[in-house]
Amino acid sequence: MKKIIFLLSIFCLTVTAGDVMAAACGGTARLNGAAILARFQNKLICARSTVTTDIWAEEHVLASNGGPLWEHARGDGNPIDPRRQAGTWAIGSNPSGTIIYNYTGNPSGNPFEWSVWNSPNTIGGILFCTADGSSSIATAGVINMPDPAAANPCGFTLP
Repeated sequence: MKKIIFLLSIFCLTVTAGDVMAAACGGTARLNGAAILARFQNKLICARSTVTTDIWAEEHVLASNGGPLWEHARGDGNPIDPRRQAGTWAIGSNPSGTIIYNYTGNPSGNPFEWSVWNSPNTIGGILFCTADGSSSIATAGVINMPDPAAANPCGFTLP
């Protein structure tokens, strides 16, 4: 009997620890690949790092399971920080759902793979986390694709 109680205790601790790890990034529901694709395709993602002061605005152009990724910056024609193609994006093969970013000129050459979570308690309602969901990377909002010449469609405070 003691052995059964001990094994049940270990099982309960394992299940509880797994749930805590899955929710550690702070999101309420992890998006699967189909939900990420539906939410991001042909949209501008306005993101703010939860780790640094970085901000970014990336256009997710659809071409099947991902496609070209454009850094909107300050729009077409800006002489200092123009809109440019920054790389590609794709839906990962992880059954739990991830998005993969391949940036042109990334010194490491390695892609970034993140999980995406609904997060109604953050500005924008989206939370990017590590692929395993253990820590947050950025909060984000999703808006319709702006005019390519728009100077600051995310409304960021710019220097």
